[in-house]
Amino acid sequence: MAAQYLNVHPVFGTRLSDHWFVVRLSSLEKYYGENKSKFGLVVQNAYADLLILEEKLRSIVFRNEASNASSLVKSYQNKHQTDLVAELAKWNSNPASPSYAENKFFITGLILRIESLLLN
Repeated sequence: MAAQYLNVHPVFGTRLSDHWFVVRLSSLEKYYGENKSKFGLVVQNAYADLLILEEKLRSIVFRNEASNASSLVKSYQNKHQTDLVAELAKWNSNPASPSYAENKFFITGLILRIESLLLN
């Protein structure tokens, strides 16, 4: 892997390390815990409700009642999606803010997590 990353790529003609970077992954829960003070109430409430929703979904799957899952996810989405999108737009309009990167990453992650729950 390191050889592919550090040597000239045969197709792109450049080293991948000149264009890409490596990040260490950790859970969204850990990220939230480390950055909670940077998030406003809209984000904090949406995240708390998402954890509750996911616990309910685990329970539904365990009881084999998948038909209820979609309505729970849509209810969560109706409650939080608009506020999260508005919050993201607010941060996108102020990239110089000290908490811009954390909020953009976390809010985008929440939105994607909600949308992924609706895929099934």
